[in-house]
Amino acid sequence: MLLVDCGCVPVLLQLLERNVIKCRNFILMTDEQHMSRDPRLAQQGAPNGVRVWCYEALLARHSSSYVWPTFDEHTASSLCYTSGTTGNPKGVLYSHRSTVLHTWALLGRDTLAISSDDSILAIVPLFHANGWT
Repeated sequence: MLLVDCGCVPVLLQLLERNVIKCRNFILMTDEQHMSRDPRLAQQGAPNGVRVWCYEALLARHSSSYVWPTFDEHTASSLCYTSGTTGNPKGVLYSHRSTVLHTWALLGRDTLAISSDDSILAIVPLFHANGWT
């Protein structure tokens, strides 16, 4: 599924017409009143196989309460793979515990000498982003 801002619908339609995008399921980030009425984005499924849902309508169908699950802190939280730039591709499995501990470590004022007064533009591969939290 691809979440699409309403302002990007014309671009989405162009991509669908040129058969550049393989995804056929879209959620428009809007309410029913502002949904696209273009027949190529039929909500019940158009001949081209495209299905479109309204974000706010999807939310309204579900409860606003959520019971947070309880699980062991060593449970996997994310899995990242390298592209194999240093040899064969490798994967790293992060636990919830390691992610929280990395976050807490980086929150320390003296950890990287970063404060709320600083601006940072980190440009790193996704593989490293999780390790840096």
